[in-house]
Amino acid sequence: MLKFFFFYLFLFFSTFTNSQTLIKEEYDCLEKLLTSLGTLYKVKQNSTTLEYYFCGSMDYNAPIIGIFCDGGSVFRLELQSTNTSLVFRDELLCFQNLVDASLSSVVYDKDILFTSLPQKLYRFQLSGDNILLSLLPSKIKFFIVSMNTQTISNVIKFSWLTNLEQIFVRAELDIGGKNLITFENDLDGTKIWGPTVFSIASLNIPNLQYINSYIQLRLLYGFDQLSWGNITSWSNMVGAEIISDFPSFFPSTAISQLRSNNLKKLSFKIPFSGLQGFIDLSLLGNSIETLSFTGTSRDFTMGGTFPIILPTNQAFSTFILKDAYIETFDMSPFSNVISLSLLNNTMSGSLASIFDSETYGKLLFLDLSNNQMTGTIDDSFCSLDIIVTGNNMEGLIPSCFTCFFGLSNINLESRFTGNNFINLNQPSSPSIIIPNIVRGDFPSENGVYELFLFGENIGGNWVEKGIVTTLDGVEFYIDVLKPNKLIRLFLYFSAPTNIVYLNYSPSNSNYMFTLSWDNTPPQLKNVDWQSSTTDLVFDGSFFTYNISIINITIGNENCLASTTTFYQIKCTLSNVIDSSLQDIISFITIGNLTTQFTLNPGLINTILNCTNNCNYNGYCLSDIGQCKCNSNYQGSDCSMPYIECLPIDCNGNGICINTTGKCQCDSGHQGNACELPFVECLNDCNGNGICTNTTGQCRCNSNYQGSDCGIPYIECNPIDCNGNGVCTNSTGKCQCDSNYQGNACELPFVECLNDCNNNIGKCNNQTGICICPINPHGWSGVDCSIPLHTISGAAPSNTNGGIASIYGWFGNIHTGKQVFIGNQECTPIYNFTETEIICNSPAGTGLKSISVIQNSINVTSKDIYQYYSNDKQCPNHCTSTLNGICNSTTGYCNCIGRWSGYDCSLYSNPSTGGGSDGNGNNGLPVSNTTIDGNTGGTNINNQQTNYQILITKLIEIDFNGNQINEYSLLNKWTIFSNISKTVYTFIQSIQNDQCNITYTIEEINNDRDISFAGVSFKLTSGSVKMTVSIENYQYSSNLNTLQLQMESSVNEIQTNDKNDCNNDQIEINSTTNQDNSLNYIAIKKDSKVLNGRFIDRIESDGKSTFMQTVLISKSNDSITVGMNLPHCTKKCFLDPDFSVLISPEFIDECDDDKRESWFLPVVIAVPVGGTAAIAAIGYVIYKKRFVETPLKRKLQRLSTSVAN
Repeated sequence: MLKFFFFYLFLFFSTFTNSQTLIKEEYDCLEKLLTSLGTLYKVKQNSTTLEYYFCGSMDYNAPIIGIFCDGGSVFRLELQSTNTSLVFRDELLCFQNLVDASLSSVVYDKDILFTSLPQKLYRFQLSGDNILLSLLPSKIKFFIVSMNTQTISNVIKFSWLTNLEQIFVRAELDIGGKNLITFENDLDGTKIWGPTVFSIASLNIPNLQYINSYIQLRLLYGFDQLSWGNITSWSNMVGAEIISDFPSFFPSTAISQLRSNNLKKLSFKIPFSGLQGFIDLSLLGNSIETLSFTGTSRDFTMGGTFPIILPTNQAFSTFILKDAYIETFDMSPFSNVISLSLLNNTMSGSLASIFDSETYGKLLFLDLSNNQMTGTIDDSFCSLDIIVTGNNMEGLIPSCFTCFFGLSNINLESRFTGNNFINLNQPSSPSIIIPNIVRGDFPSENGVYELFLFGENIGGNWVEKGIVTTLDGVEFYIDVLKPNKLIRLFLYFSAPTNIVYLNYSPSNSNYMFTLSWDNTPPQLKNVDWQSSTTDLVFDGSFFTYNISIINITIGNENCLASTTTFYQIKCTLSNVIDSSLQDIISFITIGNLTTQFTLNPGLINTILNCTNNCNYNGYCLSDIGQCKCNSNYQGSDCSMPYIECLPIDCNGNGICINTTGKCQCDSGHQGNACELPFVECLNDCNGNGICTNTTGQCRCNSNYQGSDCGIPYIECNPIDCNGNGVCTNSTGKCQCDSNYQGNACELPFVECLNDCNNNIGKCNNQTGICICPINPHGWSGVDCSIPLHTISGAAPSNTNGGIASIYGWFGNIHTGKQVFIGNQECTPIYNFTETEIICNSPAGTGLKSISVIQNSINVTSKDIYQYYSNDKQCPNHCTSTLNGICNSTTGYCNCIGRWSGYDCSLYSNPSTGGGSDGNGNNGLPVSNTTIDGNTGGTNINNQQTNYQILITKLIEIDFNGNQINEYSLLNKWTIFSNISKTVYTFIQSIQNDQCNITYTIEEINNDRDISFAGVSFKLTSGSVKMTVSIENYQYSSNLNTLQLQMESSVNEIQTNDKNDCNNDQIEINSTTNQDNSLNYIAIKKDSKVLNGRFIDRIESDGKSTFMQTVLISKSNDSITVGMNLPHCTKKCFLDPDFSVLISPEFIDECDDDKRESWFLPVVIAVPVGGTAAIAAIGYVIYKKRFVETPLKRKLQRLSTSVAN
């Protein structure tokens, strides 16, 4: 088989022609290599260009050369060297796509060659003399070594080979002393090596521990017989075939000690010189299937008796012994085998007179060729595939074999030649071949379609594969399960036709049979009954070759079959039938399949088959092909029952359905005999009950009620509603008495006084106690009629006193009313309404609390009344008259030009415009504002300086300054609207969505004067305005207030261009006004200042009132302030103000490089929000290298721009 493999491989490679052009590297490599080997002269050459045609060069006369290419590369090489001085090392490395290489008669350096093979090399072959090996690279999977002579000792270690899938080691000349090849097992057991092909020649029987394969081992002349002991290590092997032409003692002890549950086959072909004792293989293992001993010599015996104790495992099936010596044939050791071959063992004796199928029931094959057997072969041996060639047997060969004699395609006679049989050349009739066929697994899970051929004398393994075919010529595979009795037929992925052909001989029609497997009853065409009164001939199909299963009756007479085929049956009547009879009912049965027909004597009856054989519920009139049904059936094929109703006329109230024997009543009647009236129920009881059709009344299910069961019926739990009400069964709910409530009327019901002030409060009807609300307005008293007033703001007088307005909610009951500003009474009270108090304030200064007393309830709002002065001082006097003008009424500076900041000491800059330096900002760095969607904060970047403003939390504070509730506002904003991409509104809800906080950011493109809570101020181009609204906050007490906290911080952005000429230290300052309220914060870094302005006004429930801002905390790089809000019952609306400004100390030029700026647009990454207004003036990320210039020039430029 291996020779054929290489032949076809050669044909495959030869398809690649020399038309392919090699890449230059491989061309040069080949030219150099063949020159060194001395074989370049075998390659054809272009006479003009002198180019060699390497690809497709093949010459298998020594020295061999074969070069095969594909895609410009060599993929297979066959080379033989004539240069004994050349030492092969890494010459193959230049062939990057080489997968197959064969080197012959090459001298090589094993330490270099095996480590210098191409990466894609898969198959490698070496042949020659004195071949030495070492570790093979893992890429080699197919390795062949052919050694002519091996005079240098070659110990081959298995660890060198463990990456191989196929290994061949051959010794071409088996001459003593010329093949010094041995194998050493140095495997450590970390893995099991399992090559698919393992064929070696050796001077030793190697240890095969940790190897799982089928080994073909050829033992060389002079092999080490002491190494037989290694055979006990073969427990992982699945099979072994050991061959030698040289005598050896048989290792009985070692073989008897071998134990394996993997080994399936063990074969010896060695002339053993003698046995030391019986060979006990009874405990070999559970997997052994085949044992073979051939070429053993006549010394392989124990005094003429069978020398082996065979395995007893269930899988053991095949035993072969050839060329040994057994004195007398004895079947007793072989009761467990299926196939037994005892060839050329000089056995005498004879076969048993009758084959003992009970003892040897598994035996299917018996080969006793070339012995000295005598006697005859009984017919009982027909159940075996038997070969007795070259014995002294006599008598008759059983007809189960001779019926196949004379067929040249089978040549079964050859199994019986060399004996004295008297009928060897006398074939018997094939009429004794009686085949039947039946369907098997059809199809199986793996796509196999299976049939079984069974019967008598149907053949054994001597028949050919293609003896059974489908109608369209597809050949079945065959598997002889029991010779002459049972043969399995199968096809892959193709269903067979229902008729198949069995043909033992293509040249002899007597050996052709037609069979069907689909249980079709006999199909009649005509019956010839005219030749005589008793002989009939049936023509048709789907008959049988087995007379024993045919039963034919004509009327009351049997017709005994005499001959039969698939298409014709001849039979003889047991008695003469009256020829005057007509349409005699007849039956033909084959096996369990029956066809009924009618005949008329003395005619050639043409049979017209009836549909479905009238379903055996009548008989077929074959001359017309129509059924005559029995009295209980009807229809063209008698398939429909015929049943009369009782009474037949269904009492005159319906019609009889004869197929069922049931009455079909008219619309006004019912019952089996239509004896009862039928009255429909209303709405068919809505599917919730059973209609009593005799009366037309519904019988409702337990869960429904009413005349049509359309009303649910639900019991209350408990049924009597605790005796405090009645159950409404349509809903399952209790209707309680006036003094009770609850699902089961289990709770008392007590009315509250005055319905808790007309339901201003919530009544607890179990106790009769009112629960008074706090939000939006508080109430108290047993009926929630007394207001818990709140103070939300004030419009104060000046320091001289005068009219003051106090805002809030004061209810509509004002008993014992008094108002105090600080500790002085505000009197007289001019007006006291539900939402406003107007009184005459005493003179005073600074920040005061307000107390309102009414209905014996005193409510105080801390630090909310701020006396105003008509002559307020501005911070730092607005620096100078060139920088700003002080508004003495408000105490705020009105800055001039681009000056800005709380004291007009800083310089603002718009984000766009054309300036003298090409940056649009007179050389000043521009700011850029980005809204951070992750935190809801605002980032202002200027060059590498980053300022952050975050609205962090909202806190509810009680009268004593204790924190009651805290709500974090970070990372929770949802975008609400986006107007013209310059105004962004965000919202979030707290207190279970009862309180909404709205945060609006507007980018200012042009200078704008705005007013908030009665205070006017200016926003310049590039600013970002923020407003915050807190609506419907649910207070825990009418005395509590809110604090909104905001954090400002600074850090540095890592850029390539830094402004290193300005002070990078961080300074954080805060400034309070004359009323000790924090007005400004300033965070300074790199001469740029984040300026935050907090107006001391808020709109509380639509009224302007004082708001105090306090410092919460301050660190090296951040500051947190709190805005103390009054008790706003509806809405708090506030508006702080932030800017990034430039200090006059700023230096913009540190070197002569050109300045460049870049801007980041305002982006909304995710919905963000806040509750403050941020005016970001001149916000930039400015990227440049600064050049140091005198401070004087810088200040001069600033003064010039301001003047302009």
